[in-house]
Amino acid sequence: MKTAPPSYQEVLDVEKKMETFRIASKAEEDMPDSPDVAVSMRRWVRIHFLDVGTCKYISQRVGSLNLTTVLLSLHRAFFAQAISLNPLNPLDTLYGHSFLTAYRSACHVIQVTSEQFARRPQLLARVWMIWSLNFMSAVSF
Repeated sequence: MKTAPPSYQEVLDVEKKMETFRIASKAEEDMPDSPDVAVSMRRWVRIHFLDVGTCKYISQRVGSLNLTTVLLSLHRAFFAQAISLNPLNPLDTLYGHSFLTAYRSACHVIQVTSEQFARRPQLLARVWMIWSLNFMSAVSF
């Protein structure tokens, strides 16, 4: 089986859809399952990631990384493409948007982790996913 990577236009389309996605409010969480897929997904994200003890602290403080890391992963290949096409000014390439998005996302991941590690080092030291995201962000630089 062979899979093809998404086209640049597909990546931009997914990014545009992500901008309109939101997590369910508390009121929506208490609603019964909805036939609307978007409402069901917002409920699922809220129930499974935002309200579970230690995960609650992390999601409140580091939760903004969810969207950021998806954007970083989405644009990472085109970030590299922009650098390879024009190492002196990757913003002048067709993939300049991806370069800027991946760069900003990587900076945000490192900044948020640094701030939260200063506040709760023992908690963040145990969460391997955060360190994996930081490594990915550092490599993107």
